[in-house]
Amino acid sequence: MMHKSKSNLLFLILLLTSLLLLPDSSFAQETLTITTYYPLPYASYKELTSHRVKIGTTYSGSGTSVSDDNLIIEGSFGIGTTTMDEILDIAGRIHLGQTTAPGDTTDRLYNVGGGLYWSEEALYGPAFYQATDTLDTTTSSSSYVLANGMTLTPGAGNYMVWFSSSIEGTDDYTYQYVCLFVGGVQVDHTERRLYTEGSINDTAVPIAFQAYITDVGDTDAIEVYWATTGGTATLYQRTLTVMKVS
Repeated sequence: MMHKSKSNLLFLILLLTSLLLLPDSSFAQETLTITTYYPLPYASYKELTSHRVKIGTTYSGSGTSVSDDNLIIEGSFGIGTTTMDEILDIAGRIHLGQTTAPGDTTDRLYNVGGGLYWSEEALYGPAFYQATDTLDTTTSSSSYVLANGMTLTPGAGNYMVWFSSSIEGTDDYTYQYVCLFVGGVQVDHTERRLYTEGSINDTAVPIAFQAYITDVGDTDAIEVYWATTGGTATLYQRTLTVMKVS
C-alpha cells in the first residue's frame, strides 16, 4: 500500500512539473475562431473571428457566410463615449463619404456631391465661397489684369461661379472688359464688355457674368480679370461667389 501511494505521489509531481514547463502559447491564443462553442468569460484575444456576433438575447437571420453576416445590438451603442443617452452616441466627427442617391430614399441619410440629404431633402447644400471688395479700383491696362480682391482658391472640383459689379470708363468710345480666369487661363464665354459712348463716359453701369466650370485643380485660383481700350476704367464694389457642385 505504501509503495502504491509513493507511485501516485511521484506521478502527480511529474504531471505538475510537465505542466509548468509547457510554453505560454499552450495556455493562451492570439486568435480565436468561434464555431459552435463559446470561450470562457473574460478571455482576452488579439483577434476574434466569427460569422456572426450576437449581443443580447435574440437575433434574426440565418447568416452563415460573409455576405450575410449580422451585428445585432440590443441596447445602446457608444463610439468614443461610455455614457449613452440614445441608441447611438458618437463623441466626435463623422466622415460620410460621397455616394449616389439610393433607390429608396425614405429614412436614409446620404452625401451626394458634398450635399447632405435626408429622405431626398437637402439638409445642407454644397460649400459656398465668396470674395467681396468695397474699395474702388482702377486700371489703364489694355491687357487683362487681376481685379483687386477677386481671387478664390476653393480646391479641386466643379463649380458654379457668379460675379457682379459696376464699371465705368473716362474716355469716349472705349470698351471696358471683365472676364473669368481659372488657374491663370481665360475661361471661354465669360467675357463681358461695356461700350462707353460719348454720352455715358464717367457713368457707372452694372456688369456681371455667371459660369459653370469643371476640373478645377486643387491649387487653381478662380479670379476676375479686367481691361480697358482707352483712358482709365473704374470698378466699384464687387463680389465673386463660387459654389462647389461636385
